[in-house]
Amino acid sequence: MTAALTSRLLSLNNGAELLTATVGRIAYFDEQNVALGDDAPVDDSASGWVSDLVLRLGSGLDARALWVWDSPSSVRDQSMVQLRYRPDGRRVFNLSYRTRGGGIKQADAAFTWPVSNHLAFIGRYYYDLEESSLIEAFGGFQYDDCCWRLRVVARSFERPFDVINPNDTDRESGVFFDVLMKGLAGFDSGVDSILSNGIRGYEEPLNGAVSL
Repeated sequence: MTAALTSRLLSLNNGAELLTATVGRIAYFDEQNVALGDDAPVDDSASGWVSDLVLRLGSGLDARALWVWDSPSSVRDQSMVQLRYRPDGRRVFNLSYRTRGGGIKQADAAFTWPVSNHLAFIGRYYYDLEESSLIEAFGGFQYDDCCWRLRVVARSFERPFDVINPNDTDRESGVFFDVLMKGLAGFDSGVDSILSNGIRGYEEPLNGAVSL
């Protein structure tokens, strides 16, 4: 069972959400029987407390902080601080910092930014500070015209090659692209999922036109 409480502060002028605060916890009625690798199944009676705070700073700037604290197992305690700048539908810039337990510290920067009416650059740099290693990086461009769209992204990332031991990884690199003739079927090599998963705030509209 999950119990949570959310409170919101709204603007009296236009009803816009200015501040959101949430706190909650999960209670377990049965012991869990599934585990990864050599880890023992979790036998905690409850999860740690989860708290989430989102602050709208105005002009497209948002700040978010998330904590999981007072967990029965301190290894699962985690936190995240994130800053996002999205002044309009075409420009997004994200910065975030994450921790988990005593062994995971990660920094993440991602953006999509137009340099003209048709051309925009896209990128992400996701780095493990504790291990001094790159988790994922990609960069590329998008050209969008009235009748067609081209996106090209070069990507390097760590892929777990052992599901049981996710710390065992293998680095892969590749160049991905898609071409869309608007109004017709297009070819997608996975660029949509790379961008939507890697850049918070990136959206692909239903009609095939590009919205960054």
